[in-house]
Amino acid sequence: MLPVGTVLDKRYRIDRYLSSGGFGNTYVATNIKFGNVVAVKEFFINKVSQRGRDRITVSVSNPGNSPLFESQLEKFNKEAQRIYNLKNPNIIAVHDLFDENGTAYYIMDYIDGESLSERLKRTGRPLPESEVRRYLPQILDALNTVHSKGFFHLDLKPGNIMVDKKGNTRLIDFGASKQEDSKGGGAKTSSLVCFTEGYAPIEQSDQNMKQFGPWTDIYALGATLYALLTNTHPPKPTDIDDDRTADKSETLPFPSGVGKEMREMVLWMMSFRRFDRPQNVQEIQDRYLKQKETPKPTKVVEKETEPLEAKEIDVTIVQRLEKSKEKPTEKIKEKPKEQPKPKEEPRKAEEYKPDSVIVSDEDSETSNNRKKILISFLVAVGLIIGGYYLLRGNMSAPTVDAEELAAEEPILEEAEIPYIYPTTKGTAKEITGKYIGTVNTVGEPHGVGKAVFDNGMVYEGEFVNGTMEGKAVFVNAVNSFEGTFKNNEYQDGKLTDNKTGQYFVGSYLKGQPYNGTWYTKEGKENGKLVDGKEQKLIKKSV
Repeated sequence: MLPVGTVLDKRYRIDRYLSSGGFGNTYVATNIKFGNVVAVKEFFINKVSQRGRDRITVSVSNPGNSPLFESQLEKFNKEAQRIYNLKNPNIIAVHDLFDENGTAYYIMDYIDGESLSERLKRTGRPLPESEVRRYLPQILDALNTVHSKGFFHLDLKPGNIMVDKKGNTRLIDFGASKQEDSKGGGAKTSSLVCFTEGYAPIEQSDQNMKQFGPWTDIYALGATLYALLTNTHPPKPTDIDDDRTADKSETLPFPSGVGKEMREMVLWMMSFRRFDRPQNVQEIQDRYLKQKETPKPTKVVEKETEPLEAKEIDVTIVQRLEKSKEKPTEKIKEKPKEQPKPKEEPRKAEEYKPDSVIVSDEDSETSNNRKKILISFLVAVGLIIGGYYLLRGNMSAPTVDAEELAAEEPILEEAEIPYIYPTTKGTAKEITGKYIGTVNTVGEPHGVGKAVFDNGMVYEGEFVNGTMEGKAVFVNAVNSFEGTFKNNEYQDGKLTDNKTGQYFVGSYLKGQPYNGTWYTKEGKENGKLVDGKEQKLIKKSV
């Protein structure tokens, strides 16, 4: 990771590390010219890229991987170009793009909030339908802009929708996006398309790029709405197609609090056949949103993203984009908008808080008296605390910021360190082992690595700040698991009984099968779980 304090392009100072993916690292930084907070995405391929002794310069560890590095770097630049040209308040904004340190960086908005996936995990319950309805017009507006520019997002899911502290949504992560083929239809690409199981329709999971269209993203939107309303992972499209109930209630059950209209809309979006779904965003807006007359919402100005000097940034990035191989303004032909954008429902008044309040002279005098009392009180408290530390012979600060320490210590990249199985730390029977892989600035497993434990357990995959989190393979004496981890526990994937060969495919709660299907060793369905309960158990094979 880049050391804290590194300055990029003579203006962006790295303040802290944020996250990593297979093809890049993201940081929080400060624009030292304007003082605003931004996010920086750095192109860096796991197991292909490496840093020099200065811990900043990026190079290819194996010359044989140079073609891969160059091709992915080109895609990285195209991703930045696509986002930059979208210009929509509900889409993450890119402000700058440049080459430095042997790699590339782009500057985007820093969103002070959380993804809808993080919201679900934090609360542990579905979102109310009223909240989902507040987000829906904003997400549709973002999708409409993406499609009008001749692109498909192709990875719409709760994790790629950010919500700031004022309730505004932003569509993020265009790494899987593809350009529409204006001649033959579908997606214009020669490479395989990444997708997230449960959110990808049949044409995407089958890699049938010629069948891609706005309806492909609309299926993902329906699956996203289902996940938000139920807090469960959406089923595969083939499972929905196999469901013979009229309302697909076996595979797509809803909580009782979800209204009929919302259920119908989700089922329409998640239709198995692409031509049975809405063909564009406008159809959804006309059928479900334009019926409701709502006042225009108050425009919210984001303080942290506005200070960027628009004139300077626009000129800078246009000059840089002209040097790249693809000029979006020449290749992409904008589609005419059929109808004006739908009006969004207004947020509640209490969500808006003024930055300042005008007071009368009397109020001002009262306020000054209160300030004097408060200052006297704080001085007294300060003297008491200072005396306490003086008596202890220690006038230094009682706590130390880990990031400040990390900035002074060497930045580790590849490491082999002792590792304790996370869920057993502090217990009498700790499971010890070792970790081999990349670590973060404070020496914790981070990125891709392998943990081998003394009792024979093996975890190989992604880590986040010492936590087993992301795609991985895990093997112990009883089971084998392949899928995704979250907070050291199974989240989604395949769990196989090593002795019998039977396996479960689905989602997990507290590490236990929760929603999904059991199969025999031969692959025959052997029972279903819905919210941890068996449903219509099929007779087991002998």
